[in-house]
Parts: sequence; structure tokens; C-alpha cells
Amino acid sequence: MIFVTVGASLPFDRLIKHIDTEIATRLNKKIFAQIHDAATYIPQNIEYVKTENKKSFDEHIRSANLVISHAGMGVIMDCIKYHKKLILVPRDPSLGEIIDRHQYEICEYLERAIKDITIVYDLDNLCDSIINIMDSSSPLFENSQKNLEQLRRNLSAYLSSNYSRNSNIFIVCSSGGHLRQILELIDIFPQKNIFLITNSTKIELEQIRTHIIKGDFTDKFLYVRSSIIAPYLILKYRPTLIFTNGGGELSLPFSFFGKLVGCKIIFMETISRVISKSKAARLVYPIADIFLVQWEKNLSKYGKKAKYWGSVI
Repeated sequence: MIFVTVGASLPFDRLIKHIDTEIATRLNKKIFAQIHDAATYIPQNIEYVKTENKKSFDEHIRSANLVISHAGMGVIMDCIKYHKKLILVPRDPSLGEIIDRHQYEICEYLERAIKDITIVYDLDNLCDSIINIMDSSSPLFENSQKNLEQLRRNLSAYLSSNYSRNSNIFIVCSSGGHLRQILELIDIFPQKNIFLITNSTKIELEQIRTHIIKGDFTDKFLYVRSSIIAPYLILKYRPTLIFTNGGGELSLPFSFFGKLVGCKIIFMETISRVISKSKAARLVYPIADIFLVQWEKNLSKYGKKAKYWGSVI
């Protein structure tokens, strides 16, 4: 089965239409797609859902022979975890599919750094890429866990040395790839007093208190809602640490108000930022107590405060 996903944040009608009209009619393969609630193109030749929870999504990843996706870090991490063949099609900002070129940047870097990922920039080449990768039998992502283990080890050592199991800790992140990166780390935080603040409505975590601020990054009122909710939650629970990896609509209000009342701030730049800095990283850097990057080559780009403790892939 070929599983096609466009992620949780935005539709990707150009990709879904091409899969439905060009790929499904040429290849004798079962194709299942997740197309997003806001999709305007509705497939006629393939099975699909608009959205699904994490459990259902993981089941589709695990059962797929091949995954085709936008260049979102969440699905990249899942395919590495489950050793799945992966084709990435980056969203094009010139077509209004995303706000900047960071998906092109991550694809260009991964193309050199991780040979097991196939990148398709031109959809006319997608069918041939599918045929080629389906015929391949080479092992995938054999060394993928080393950097993640390093990050978990360093972060765990810092937390155990500086915070007791009774410390209230806020973990703040947006949905999609930001949240997926957090999920690789969340179990090393003291479970008793973690508060996860996110805008994902699909998250289901046991024993972790979750506060959902509804909206996505296209919602111009998300920042306003976050700016109202952040002081309330911080003053109510008095966290000693706020750990965040963006996006800015959630990260900025919690970081700045938290710093104002004496919280320690750890900011971890999202791994999707290979060349350009995220808005949240630029703004939080001056107030962060610890600032982490996930590409060692970017240490000098961010400044003396930046540290490399490992990465999620």
C-alpha cells in the first residue's frame, strides 16, 4: 500500500490531484491518502480521509510499503522510526502552498545527508521515482537513532541536575512536526508535573496534562488567544521551566511572559530549519537561558549562546 499524507497544518491539493489523476491511473497499486480538512480537491480514484488521529496515522505508516509526503518533519521522523521508504515533495511558496522555502531547504540538505530519502521537486518525475523506490530492497535508516539518543541523554542529564520531580514544567509547541519532535523527548521529563500546551486537537497522551489552544498558524487570532491564555496558565501553575520548539504563535507569548515572572526558558530550534532561522528562534534567542540547535553546522549562525546536544533524526 502507498500512503500519501499532507500533514496536519495545510492541504496540498497539487500533490493529491497529481496522485489521483496521474499516479493512480498508471500504477496498479493500492493508494490511501490523508488530504486535510481544508482540501479543495477531492480524489475520485483513491481512498482517502481528510484527517485522522495519531493512532490511525501510525497504523497507516506501519502498514505502508511506501510513504509519499510533503516535507514535514513529523512524517520524516515516523518513516525513519519505522524504516519506511519515503518520497518527499516540498511545498512551493511561489504557489502559496507554504509561507517560505524551509521545506526546500530541508529537502536539499536531507538529499545529501540521508541517502535513503527520495526527493521529488517536479511532479512529472513522481511516477518514475515511485517505480524505482518500490523496486529497491536496500536497508533504510540504519544509523537514524544515534543523534536522537544523544539529545535525549543530554537533555535528561540537564533536567535531573536542575529540576526535581516536583517542578512544574511547561512544554509548548505547535501541531505537526513541532509536536512530533516533542513526542520523541517528552518521556524524559518528570511525568508528574508536565503541562503540554499545543494547538493540536489530535493529541492523546495518558498521564500528561494537556491544554489545547485551538487554531492553526493561518488563524490570525491564534497569537491573540495564546497571549491571553499564557499569563493565566503561568500564574496559575507557576512553572519553573518552559521548554519550547515553536511555532511562534504559541512559543512567543509563553516564553516572554514566562521570562517576565522568572521562568527558565529552553528553546530548541525545529530541525526543519537547516538554513533560515525561524521567527520564534530569532525572537526568543535573546531571553533564552539555553538555546539548542539540531544541526551542528548552525552553531555559529545563531550566536555564542547556541548549543548542540543532538537532534531528533
